[in-house]
Amino acid sequence: MEKTKQLLCDVSKKLKDFEATQKESGELFNIFSITKIERREVDTHSAMIAELLNPQGRHGQYEKFLIEFLKIVMPELQFAGVEKARVLTEESFDNSRVDILIVLDDHVF
Repeated sequence: MEKTKQLLCDVSKKLKDFEATQKESGELFNIFSITKIERREVDTHSAMIAELLNPQGRHGQYEKFLIEFLKIVMPELQFAGVEKARVLTEESFDNSRVDILIVLDDHVF
């Protein structure tokens, strides 16, 4: 019984330390929670990410964000025609749904 109490005390302390570290580092900051839209993924998260990845997006950065994303996802590949990429949201395939679909001439993500 004493070992169980000690274990629970140790876990409690580690949890408090972890939470304090998260708070100090800013990891608990979530703009989606603050604006109460964290559960509205379709209307917010996916739409915002897709807009940033879209070379024709309103951000005016053309294919810059998409290229940086593709460098992370597939660093070994060279992508031609990225400026003509199509970025779609909520595409359905065989009874399932893809949040964001990126269509290039020779690749689909």
